[in-house]
Amino acid sequence: MEQNQNGTPFNGAGNAYNPGTQNPNYTAPPYGNNAQQGQSAYTNGQNPNTAYQNPYANGQAQNGAYQNPYVNRQNPNGAYQNPYANGQNPQYGAQNPAGGYRPQNNYGAYNPQNAYNPQYGYYSTGYYCPQKPDPFAEEKKQEKKTLKRLSTIHGLSLLGFSLFAFVLSYLMISLIPNFGDLYQNNDLFHTAIDVGFGAIVLFVPFFIGYTVLKKKKLIGELPLHAPYNAKAATLLVFIGLAACLAGSYASGMLNTLLETMFQVKFKMPPDDVALVSVPVILLSFVKVAIVPAIVEEFAIRGVVMQSLKRYGDWFAILMSAMVFALMHGNMVQIPFAFIAGIAIGYAVTITGSMWTGVLIHCANNALALILQILEDNLTQTVANVVGLILIAAVFAAGIICLILYIVNYKKIPLAKGEGHLTNGTRAKSYILTVAMVLAILYLLVETAQYIEW
Repeated sequence: MEQNQNGTPFNGAGNAYNPGTQNPNYTAPPYGNNAQQGQSAYTNGQNPNTAYQNPYANGQAQNGAYQNPYVNRQNPNGAYQNPYANGQNPQYGAQNPAGGYRPQNNYGAYNPQNAYNPQYGYYSTGYYCPQKPDPFAEEKKQEKKTLKRLSTIHGLSLLGFSLFAFVLSYLMISLIPNFGDLYQNNDLFHTAIDVGFGAIVLFVPFFIGYTVLKKKKLIGELPLHAPYNAKAATLLVFIGLAACLAGSYASGMLNTLLETMFQVKFKMPPDDVALVSVPVILLSFVKVAIVPAIVEEFAIRGVVMQSLKRYGDWFAILMSAMVFALMHGNMVQIPFAFIAGIAIGYAVTITGSMWTGVLIHCANNALALILQILEDNLTQTVANVVGLILIAAVFAAGIICLILYIVNYKKIPLAKGEGHLTNGTRAKSYILTVAMVLAILYLLVETAQYIEW
């Protein structure tokens, strides 16, 4: 039997027990008729023995929900004040000037300007905040490592190209009697030496690099098959040729601007062979158009670009264009070669065949050779007129083919590649290796030889 505070029995519902049936010793409560069945003994909120105030003293029960007993932060037992009323916690004694207490922790006082971050446990600008572990950290580390390995092999191939050229030149001068006189005075001998020299010094080091990449499984088979789409490849050959020609003019304008602003003059390695005899012209075509188109495309769009395609087509195109530009070793050709490298790289990527690049490269060099033949065999005026007609025809064909390509093949996407690094981080990882930096510095020094201040 439960009782009130003064000993009066009551049931669990707060109703007074009937003295006639429930408790013969029952005496009426001292609260008037408030103890009738179904009524609370504390209806008016007062208990004379404790003077305790019923938290629901005003009888507020609106829609069945009682009001907060600590309205106005008052506790009837001594008018106790809420310890958080003014931002103070009596246990810690720390105050938050913005109002609303948040206790100190091991990382510094709570900063009211920052929201709590449940993901990290807390969040506060200016205070230590643990970082969430990068779930791709190991993959990014491996990606950087692979890029550095590719860069090292490519850089050593470039250094091998420069070193091999120096060694082979020395051997020819040392072993071939009267080599210097023959090279300077015999155009046919000069051109023949250049054909073999150009093929060997670039092909050998990059073939070694390709062999190493294959052994380490960093490159697959080179795309030496026919283009996926012959019509698209044909359009891209003319578009690429026009882009190369535009790059040549852009390079010329840039060089003129730099010469005007800084009084520097850019030159190319001299080539004094006169293209006036049929044997020399035919051999020059092999030297200028065929050999570079095959060997340079193997080295750049093959060994370099194909091994970088795993990280995205655009990344591979741009990095290979950079290597292609530096390899030319003079400021007359470097800007042109970069623009041409982008155009050729795009065409090879879209058509899936290196032969598209070979055709563009060959056509561009052949066009330069034809202009030189005109200049060596016709008067200046006639050569200029014929040359302008030829150049205009190339540009017109390129524009028409570009329109047709956009209409029919503009939806062909470029692959984004694998990995989690940004292209900027990839470029830094690729460029900033010992071998690549040394190769770049060497090629820049070689470039400086053709600058007049």
